[in-house]
Amino acid sequence: MNLYPSSSGLHARREWHMASHPDIFTFDDIDNGLGNIRDFQTTGVVAFARGCPLYASNPGSQT
Repeated sequence: MNLYPSSSGLHARREWHMASHPDIFTFDDIDNGLGNIRDFQTTGVVAFARGCPLYASNPGSQT
């Protein structure tokens, strides 16, 4: 069963999600909603170990 109206790739599915759920997106263009997070798993482990959310973590090396 295909849940998406177009199976032409990931971009089409992202566009479909944005059109289907506009209330959860704060941007209009899919490219504005993409970010590059380096080594997210390690960052998540450090945030969890410290008991603080990712947005409260300082940028840069976490020692």
